[in-house]
Amino acid sequence: PGAGDGYPNSLMGIIAYVRQAFLDAQYGRAAAQAYARHPGGQERPLPDPGLEALLPALDGTLPVAFAAQEDREIRRALKMAAEFKLDPIIVGGLEADQVAAEIKAASARVIYSLNVPTRPKTLAPDADEPIRVLRQRAAALKTPAALERAGIAFAFQSGGLKDPKDFLKNAAKAVKEGLPSEAAIRALTIGAARIAGAADRIGSLEPGKIANVIVTSGDLFADSTTITHVLVDGRLVRR
Repeated sequence: PGAGDGYPNSLMGIIAYVRQAFLDAQYGRAAAQAYARHPGGQERPLPDPGLEALLPALDGTLPVAFAAQEDREIRRALKMAAEFKLDPIIVGGLEADQVAAEIKAASARVIYSLNVPTRPKTLAPDADEPIRVLRQRAAALKTPAALERAGIAFAFQSGGLKDPKDFLKNAAKAVKEGLPSEAAIRALTIGAARIAGAADRIGSLEPGKIANVIVTSGDLFADSTTITHVLVDGRLVRR
């Protein structure tokens, strides 16, 4: 863990910190319920809004997003979700292909980051790199196809990308690495909306939904394709 009152900076410390927060939330609710049943003769528990905010997650009515890239991080997130009966979403998921069976068994979803690792430009051409780093880079854009084959619901996210153009470019590369184009489009639209709990408002073209739409000159993932029209809430903003 970090020094002083800072947030822990090791995986073990982070897991212990988060686990303790859920335990404290459970204890706080039990204490409040006990006081409500028999208020006489005992001190009223002080409310803690931070811990109370965790109660919907403990009740299974609010999903919990775990930022996890490596297989060991994902496994530990799934273990914690099982312990507290949480509804887990894995965010990042760089090595999700290695634990696809466990993710599927936990009914977890994945928000896969298209900010995939690349070889550092400052690295000398003949410099050695750890095998795990090489494996991550080689497999990064194959992982979405593995998630699709495993029947795992997933969506794409752009967090951390320096160039917004790389978002669609990397989605196209995932298609070239075996992800069906229909699955890629779903991960960009209705799949993402479902994971976000907003599928009743966005994600597909249906009466009553918010019409955020792009029109392209051809296959969305083809190199020569251009965006010809953009509509936001049904209004044309680019032509």
